[in-house]
Amino acid sequence: MHPVAGRVLFDGKPVQKGEVVLAPDAEKGNTNLQFSIGKIDRDGRYVVQTFKKAGTKAGWYKVMVLAFENEPEENPAWIPIWIVPEKYTKYETTTLAFEVVADPALGSYDLVIER
Repeated sequence: MHPVAGRVLFDGKPVQKGEVVLAPDAEKGNTNLQFSIGKIDRDGRYVVQTFKKAGTKAGWYKVMVLAFENEPEENPAWIPIWIVPEKYTKYETTTLAFEVVADPALGSYDLVIER
């Protein structure tokens, strides 16, 4: 397992809540089946965990940012009001990606989102 931490910025400002989800990118050789998740804090920072253990396995990941203004409800009609553009919330449409490595450069896992 390798530590993964960074910041999430949208239009130059920190995203202040939500989650970062790392999904293995099989097209780039990552056949791992485990997703990893990091909770975003008020400063836009996140630290990834996999099954409640710090870090994730090495390899390429597609990255999604699940951040919404309204709180989820147990109502099937609930519709999220996304803080970030919706394309970044889905595996099929996100353009965010990075490779988890043993010794990453500073800022390698920062996520900069634009409209």
